[in-house]
Formats: sequence, structure tokens, C-alpha cells
Amino acid sequence: MYAASHASAKRLSTCLWTRRSVHNYVRARSGTGVHARIPLLAGVTFGAEMSRGDRAKQEDAMSVACVTLPCEQLRQNILLHVQSGATRDPWFGWTCDEAGGAELAAQVVWFGCFDGHGGPQVSQLLKEKLHYVFEAADPSMVQDTVQYTRSIGGYFGRFQGGAMERWVQPELLARPPPAARTQEKARTLSELAQFVHGKSSDDMVEAESTTSTSTSATSSTTSATSTARSVDLERYMALDDDIGPQGAGIPVRHTKRHDVSHMKQACMTMEERATLAWLMMDREVQENEEYLGAGSTASVLLLHSLDVPTQPWYSSEYLALTTIQLGDTRFVLCDAETGQAHPLTQLHHPDEPTELERLSRQGAGVVTDSFGEVRFMGTLANTRSFGDTQTKRYGMTAEPDVHTHILRGSSFAFVVGFSDGISGVMSDQEVVDECRGARHPQDAARRVMKYADDLGSDDNATVICVPLKGWDKRDTAHDHTCSLRNERRSTTDLYRNRRK
Repeated sequence: MYAASHASAKRLSTCLWTRRSVHNYVRARSGTGVHARIPLLAGVTFGAEMSRGDRAKQEDAMSVACVTLPCEQLRQNILLHVQSGATRDPWFGWTCDEAGGAELAAQVVWFGCFDGHGGPQVSQLLKEKLHYVFEAADPSMVQDTVQYTRSIGGYFGRFQGGAMERWVQPELLARPPPAARTQEKARTLSELAQFVHGKSSDDMVEAESTTSTSTSATSSTTSATSTARSVDLERYMALDDDIGPQGAGIPVRHTKRHDVSHMKQACMTMEERATLAWLMMDREVQENEEYLGAGSTASVLLLHSLDVPTQPWYSSEYLALTTIQLGDTRFVLCDAETGQAHPLTQLHHPDEPTELERLSRQGAGVVTDSFGEVRFMGTLANTRSFGDTQTKRYGMTAEPDVHTHILRGSSFAFVVGFSDGISGVMSDQEVVDECRGARHPQDAARRVMKYADDLGSDDNATVICVPLKGWDKRDTAHDHTCSLRNERRSTTDLYRNRRK
């Protein structure tokens, strides 16, 4: 009896173990046993380029880091995605001990691409902090996070945790307050859109109105926003060791922890960890005044080597590749043999079937504007994001889509991530083909940025090119869009296109 309970306790501690060990390098061990630190630097181990375009501010951001996750959670994540016949693969049965110990084998490389709107505050916060929250997320934080999300009301009034539901004790959840967060209720879609948006963003369609009407709408929106949200003299920080602004004298609240001993045999999945971290960060954005009116999308790529012994991601024959998606930033995988682009993420736009169905169940305002584009609440191009506080109760959510794939690294050349400043003027295949002609991932990122600029992109733009083991085979396949790209370059008139 004691041995069984001791084994359960040991397993639980293994699943819950988290160490704050985020760093900007990857530990590796050579065949002779020499330890090395491989820097995560653009131009060295991956490529990255950013451009402000013609915008007044740079609202895009990116982050690259190495996080350490519990070994048992990584093993369980692999087993969840085992396909038929995989039992014969060398990576099947992977454990940290066999791969070189937790210090090496539990490393997961993080690449994040963030597209802010309404200001750079939220995207910069995610750049600096989201990977720390992801690593530190713990099942004991689920209950308090779900309770806060329910308190938003509206769309979230009966929220049970989504992907984290098995960790929630429903009998402990308080009912959401009967009073809505807003003190005035919009009766029409135009009134609702006017109330919701305290600031303009790149995702909004400019209203076709006179200057005087626009000025009036802005003043009424500002008034409604100040009415809708009272100033809270406390701050919420997602992590316990955050102390808030120095010298401000403002008390700081953190996520309350709850007992999860009833889940002794369980480990958090990657989807549960990501959902918890994303909702915790969204709460921090919503509960701090400096982020009011701002928001951001996020796409994150996680690479975990399954080689025994473990190898850096760009040398790994077997990889667990995970994408965490929120909004319309993207990651695309390039097949080394065919050069085909394989999208790893799905856009969270109101015309996507899954998003349209989700919002329609709540009766949310999804309309087609005069340009034929589908918009959420009349003006929003995205249906999921961090921030955008006034839209949350109407269906805007920070719950991400999480997908894991087990790949053979030599079969794929690279993964490329980019924001809508790139995807707005280029197809996935054009992006991949432009990268394939480069000698180094940094050159690939520059080529994509140059091509987008040639096509007249004026938005903030970010490109991240992450090489895989098949990088050397990237240019052996047919260039699928060569003639198209040459034609588009020759027919684009930037002076005409940008003429006001």
C-alpha cells in the first residue's frame, strides 16, 4: 500500500515539476562528451527579419528561447500522437534518461511571432513574458484562471475550462455575476462596434463617414470605455515572482493555487499547458490599465528533439513539432523532397467554418462588409486574440489551437513563420519558394521581406525561418511559383499603388 502511494506521489511530482530555466541557448553534448551552449541568435542558428513598413509604430514582436518542461509531460505528449506503425520507430518509447538526462532531453525550443494592434504594449508583453508563463504553468493554477474567465460573463458565463476541464472542480466554481461588465447595452451592431473599440487598430475597417461624425464617434467611444471599466488600484501578474512597477505602491495579485491531489495519476498535456498559459496572460492584459484598447495575435512553434541521444533541433532526425495558434500569424512547413508548403496553423478569421460555427452559437455579430470581407462585430478581422478587453464577453477568446506532429527532420527543410504583413501580399507557397533559394536561413528571411516590399506591403511585417535537418535539400525540388513571382514583380507599380 505504501509503495503504491509512494509511486503515485513520485509520478505526480514528476508531472508537476517545473523549473524556471528559460535561457537563450540550447545545451548540447558532442560525441566525445564535451558540453556546449548553442546560441539562439538570428543569423546564426535561424533567420529573422522585421519591418515597420509605412506604419507609425512597430506593433509586431518576436521571441526565441529555450524552455524546460517536465520529462513525463513530454513523454505523454509524444504518446498522445503516436500513429499506426510508429512502435517500430527509433523514437518510440523515448525517455529523458535514455536521451541524455533532463538537462538536455527536456529542452524545448520556442519561436514566437506576435502581431499587435491598438499599440505595441501587448505584443511587447508577450515577447518578454509568455514563454516564462508557459514554462511555469501548473495544474494548481487552473481553478483560479477558469473562475476569472467565467467572471467575464457573456460568452464565458458558463465556461468550464475548455481544454483544461478535467482539472476543474465544478462544485467550487462561483456563478458569474448577474450584472454585465458594461453598464450600457448596445442594441445595434453599429452601436456595439462603436462601444467596443476604444482605439483603432490595423484589423479594423475605416468607417466611411465625415470627419465630424468620426470625431463624435471617438468621443462617445472614449466615454463608454471609461464607464465600462473602473480603475482598479490593484494589479494582476501571472507569475508569483512578478512584483509589478517598482516604487508604485500598488498591491499585486497573483494566480491563486488550488489543491489538485485528486488528479494523482494525471499529467498536463501540451494543449492544457498552452491553454492555461494563454488565459493567464490574457488575464494580465485585461486586468492592467496600460493594455486597455490594445491586443495581439500569437503563433508559437515548439521543437523538441526525439533523438537518442538528444540533438539540437536542426540536426535531429526525429522531432516533436507543436504549434500554438491564436489569430492570423502563421507557421508553414517546407517539404524537402517536393518543396511543397504545408500550413501548420489555421487562421482565426470569422469566415473560417470552425470560428463561424463557434460564434454563431452565441449569436455574435458576423457580417460581410461593403468590400465583401467577413468581419466579427462589424470591424474585427480576427476572432481570437490577447487583450481586446471590451470584445471578450461577445466571443473574442484567447484559447489557442494546439497541434503536435512527430516529424522526420531529414524529410523537411525548414519552418517559416510570418505575420499578416507578409501573408497579406504573398501565398504560403510563394513564401516557401522564396526561402528555398537562400543559402542561410537569415538570407531566406531577408528574401521574403524584400519580396513583400517589392509587392507594396506597407504593414508591420515579421519573418522567422527555422532550419531543420533537411535544409541542405531545400533547393532540389521544382520552384512552384518562380514565373508567378517574376510576373508580380514586373507588374507591380509601387508609386501607383501607394498614391493617395
